[in-house]
Amino acid sequence: MNKIKILGVGLKERHKLFIIAVLLVICILLTYYFHTVLKTCTIFTHFFYIPIILSALWWKREGLTVGIFLVSFLIFSHFFVLSHPEISDILIRSSMLMSVALVTVVLSESIDKTHDRLRLLSSVMEQSREGMAVADLDGNIIFLNDSWVRMHGYESQGELIGEHLSIFHNEEQMEGSVLPTIQKVMENGFFASEVGHIRRDGTTFPASMNVSVLKGTDDRTVGIAGIADDITERKKTEEEVLNLQRYNRGLIEASLDPLVTFDSDGIILDVNEATVQATGISRNELVGTRFAGHFTDPEKAHRGVMQVFETGVARDYELVMRASDGRETIVAYNASVYRDQHGEVAGAFAAARDITDRKRIEEDLARALKERKGIMEAVPDIIYMLDLDGNVVRWNKMLEIVTGLSPDELMGRHALKFFPEEDRADVAGAIGKVLEEGAAEVEAHLLGKDGTPVSHHFTAALVKDEQDNPIGITGVGRDITELKKAEKEIRRAAAYNRSLIEASIDPLVTIGHDGRITDVNRATEKITGRKRGELIGSDFSDYFTEPAKAREGYGQVFEEGYVHDYPLEIRHRDGSITPVLYNASVYRDESGVVIGVFAAARDITELKKAENEIKESQERLKTILDHLQTGVAIIDAETHEIVDVNPQAVEMIGAPKEEIIGRVCHRFICPAEEGRCPITDLGQSIDRSECEMLNTDGDTASILKTVVPVMLNDRRYLVDSFIDITERKKAEESLKLYQFMVESAHDAIFYKDTESRYVIANPTALRSFGLPLEEVIGRNDTELLPPEEAENNIADDHKVLETGNLTEIHKQMTDVDGKRHHFHAIKVPHLGDNGNVIGIIGVARDITELKRVEEERKVLIRRLEDVNQKLAESNKELQDFAYVASHDLREPLRKIASFGRLLEESLEGKLDEDQQENFEFMIDGANRMQEMVNAILSYSRVATRAKPPEAVDLNRIIDDLKGLELSGRLEETAGTIVVPEPLPSVYADPTQVRQLFQNLIGNGLKYHQQGRPPEITIRASEMDGMVRAEVSDNGIGIAEDRHDDVFIMFRRLHPRKDYEGTGIGLSVCKRIVDRHGGNIWISSTPGEGSTFYFTLPKG
Repeated sequence: MNKIKILGVGLKERHKLFIIAVLLVICILLTYYFHTVLKTCTIFTHFFYIPIILSALWWKREGLTVGIFLVSFLIFSHFFVLSHPEISDILIRSSMLMSVALVTVVLSESIDKTHDRLRLLSSVMEQSREGMAVADLDGNIIFLNDSWVRMHGYESQGELIGEHLSIFHNEEQMEGSVLPTIQKVMENGFFASEVGHIRRDGTTFPASMNVSVLKGTDDRTVGIAGIADDITERKKTEEEVLNLQRYNRGLIEASLDPLVTFDSDGIILDVNEATVQATGISRNELVGTRFAGHFTDPEKAHRGVMQVFETGVARDYELVMRASDGRETIVAYNASVYRDQHGEVAGAFAAARDITDRKRIEEDLARALKERKGIMEAVPDIIYMLDLDGNVVRWNKMLEIVTGLSPDELMGRHALKFFPEEDRADVAGAIGKVLEEGAAEVEAHLLGKDGTPVSHHFTAALVKDEQDNPIGITGVGRDITELKKAEKEIRRAAAYNRSLIEASIDPLVTIGHDGRITDVNRATEKITGRKRGELIGSDFSDYFTEPAKAREGYGQVFEEGYVHDYPLEIRHRDGSITPVLYNASVYRDESGVVIGVFAAARDITELKKAENEIKESQERLKTILDHLQTGVAIIDAETHEIVDVNPQAVEMIGAPKEEIIGRVCHRFICPAEEGRCPITDLGQSIDRSECEMLNTDGDTASILKTVVPVMLNDRRYLVDSFIDITERKKAEESLKLYQFMVESAHDAIFYKDTESRYVIANPTALRSFGLPLEEVIGRNDTELLPPEEAENNIADDHKVLETGNLTEIHKQMTDVDGKRHHFHAIKVPHLGDNGNVIGIIGVARDITELKRVEEERKVLIRRLEDVNQKLAESNKELQDFAYVASHDLREPLRKIASFGRLLEESLEGKLDEDQQENFEFMIDGANRMQEMVNAILSYSRVATRAKPPEAVDLNRIIDDLKGLELSGRLEETAGTIVVPEPLPSVYADPTQVRQLFQNLIGNGLKYHQQGRPPEITIRASEMDGMVRAEVSDNGIGIAEDRHDDVFIMFRRLHPRKDYEGTGIGLSVCKRIVDRHGGNIWISSTPGEGSTFYFTLPKG
């Protein structure tokens, strides 16, 4: 391709000049020819104006000005020649010369201006500090400035003009970046990129290139121009900044705590991976969202943001972070603002510390305090704590109640002052024994409110601190004089526990491959007691109690990439030790090479202290519970399973502890109240009651229990404390029973002392005197009865007192109304522990009415015997009559029926319809009469032909009936008899039992529903010496208002045409059952069937 000339005129400019010159010559010749030879002169024959107009179009303003002038001149000269032909040749030649001159002027001006622009451009390029170069479309250099020459290590422009661009690039750079850049420039007109360049000495450097196409005056691309800037220093700076950013990012990402930056509007600008893990939201999703929107209390979080920008800092600002899956984490935020290079606040940086464990431990300690206090306050015994000098320092309310002393009076009071002088030696000995052996027991009299000594049993144990040093004595005192009436509440003394120290910001450290520290934060300085300058460059493992273990830890990080919760102990400069858990990971440079380890230490000092305090609290509670003489059981409120018991509870239940734990509490305690727990089922806040305990031997014991609910480790439990009150209950029950018997007795019951004075008298005895109790007690019979009766009573008393024997007396006494009463009295001596008579117990029964009734009874018996004799004789006569009448009537009735049938047969064909019907009525009536006579005979035989009772097997009776009497009926009706279970035996007349079942089963087969085979079900059971039998059917049933009618003789419930029979079968059944001393009744529903029940004596 042609190269661009120094003139700056392109290939097309030269063509333009050539065309104008040729056209100008041709037009001059044509004008001359037309005007001189042809003598034709018109406006159009001045052809040379054509190149002039074309010049005007090509060279814009300058050519247009010239063109207008020439055209105006030609028009003028044309009209002038027409009027003056003689000067036409002169004008024509002048016009031609003027045209040539004007065209030359135009072109010269254009060329001059182009030269001016080129000189200005060249000056600017030479003055620029950036390298500039121009190449043609073949890539050959046609222009460049000195900056470009110096940048590439050359001495002059001449060394490079005409050289190809590849002189500045190697083959890889040409293929990878130069040629693609040129391609983009040719497509888009401009492109900027970074390209590697080669200097003359072969070294390479990065350059920033801005390349654009170079166009000629005709807007055609004629080459490319480029501006290059050596960015070696900028690249170094950028690399340093990038490395610093990577390092800072590594520190941020290695932090276990969530870190976040946000602007003054609370919009998140950046987060670390710990924040992503804590929220469950990716970094891209978090950036741009509101910081406050990721907490359960957005308003509080927003106030925290505002506080940071108002005060510049926020410390331990507690919030609850909510993750995308709903998980919540309690955190404490520490935040501060950061500034730009001008000192203006650019945003805030916040670090969140997960304090969930700390909160849990604080809650556990609070619960432990509350639980121990609840148990201590529920204990009905005295619980106390002494210092090593024996002075009271802690106690429960029971000590105040028993002694009547105020808290101020109790605090610091020496233990011996609670006891009378005679018991103090024993108490002092017990205290000494506790100090020497760790535990002791003693019985002593505790001085009560009014100074009265109350017998107590005390247990005591030595209390020690974490270093096993004794710090006091704790114990329990129980009132053993009122043991069976012990208080219902268990109380625990409030214990003191130290609060947890707020966790500090974690120490952070970076470590190189050689194990030496490369950077630390302030927390590391604080925990080691050393300055940052002293720490950096030193061996990481030098600051731990186990250097080898520390080296092994960071070695593991370099091998595996991370460690989690690596336990170590940091030694402070002053020798103090801090236990920590290290979490560490590697960080890398821009090429992915591991360059160090970042480690974060979590101070677990407070956690260990809290664990020790909880353990100490548990040990104290266990010491108290183990020494309590009250049984204590801890019960899961949800499952009611026993989770723990103290030794006293184990002893009372009578089973090993492992067999008790895991069992439902109702297995042992309150077995009759399962499902009715006052706390969990009935909603009571506390239960104080008496109930039963069932031990492993199956024996029951009465207990007095107190149950209170408590929370242990976020779970609800019941603390059940109880004491055995069996003996007291027995005594109370005996006393109540005795009192009830005495108070409700119809006999007069009294007790006299040895002077015959009344000490006790029941209401019946008082009624005989007609006086109230207070007027009888303390007086003898001479003050209460007539002289003669009083003298007799006192004589009887003396006889008992002197002989010591029981005395039975029958006597008459006069009541307050003057009526005489017969009494039967018994007096017995009451003997003391030494066998001497110390009183008289008397029981007197008023038998006046009994005497009268006895006389009347004798008279009535004589009368009743006479009546019974007459009734027996009348009944015998009636039975004989019924038997004889029914027996004697059978023969005449049989003959009437037989002869009537013979007479009917002999008159067959001779009788009209009415006569034939009358014969049928006669014969049928005789048959029915015969059936009724047979029924009456059967009814009477229940009494006349009865057999002595014997054991009767009901199963055999049923089998015989199915195979004999009822077989035809069963086959005819397709009926069944079902006996689900074997039947018991009865003690009765076997024949009548057979008839009883035959009648009941026969009824079930007879009164069945059409189209439904009858089914008879027979059951029987034993109860109270009787057998209760039932016979059920699935027949037509009986209306309820007719149930009593079925047992009445000859009472039919259905027409004879529907069901045959006499209506006496159930009457016979009732007579049989009545004869054996039983009952019979019916239960029936119409359409469903009937069930007959009856009782007979057990066999």
